[in-house]
Amino acid sequence: LWTDVIEKNPNIALAFNNRGLAKKELGDPDGALKDYNSAIAVDSGYSYGYNNRGNIKIEREKYDDAITDFTKSIELNPANYSAYNNRGRARNYINDYRGAIADFSRACKLNPKDPAPFVNRGLTKEALKDYTGAVSEFSTALRIDPDFYQAYYNRGKAYYVQENYQKALADFNAAIEIKASDHNVFVLRGDTKMKLRDFKGAIDDYKTAISYGNELSQV
Repeated sequence: LWTDVIEKNPNIALAFNNRGLAKKELGDPDGALKDYNSAIAVDSGYSYGYNNRGNIKIEREKYDDAITDFTKSIELNPANYSAYNNRGRARNYINDYRGAIADFSRACKLNPKDPAPFVNRGLTKEALKDYTGAVSEFSTALRIDPDFYQAYYNRGKAYYVQENYQKALADFNAAIEIKASDHNVFVLRGDTKMKLRDFKGAIDDYKTAISYGNELSQV
């Protein structure tokens, strides 16, 4: 579809951008990057091209370059909450936690209906060992989306560190109800059951985690 549009009119930044998004979904990040570059070449003021190119740079661990792209996206469109959220993610990778929290806070204010920036701000607080603050962020995310896997998973981890094992267990149970294909959550639930002296339950979870790990290694 977008290739047809580009062939008819190669001066539409949106078409290159959307084809790039499709290529990324299909597992072609090189093709996606090329299309984002083309979108920016066609229209240097197209903010979404910079935002999406920044995401590719995060995946390639080029965090400073990613921050530059997200900053440009924000300059062009200060209402683009996604660019703030993504710049916060990049800042986390370079341990700029204060800068990350500022970006996530702006994203939360611009779009309080998206749970992702709240989870990301919680992860940053967790990195700063503010586990109570992290739990609050994950809980907010769950009020927005009661089925948000990452919020249950990460809140369970925070509860575990706080030695609140019953609440951790409840969150890991909820996470598994939503997504039972992540072997990591079975390991964490097994660890929690060990703390609660449910040794048989812990062993069962470890066995499940190993089975998932073997399946993943064979793909």
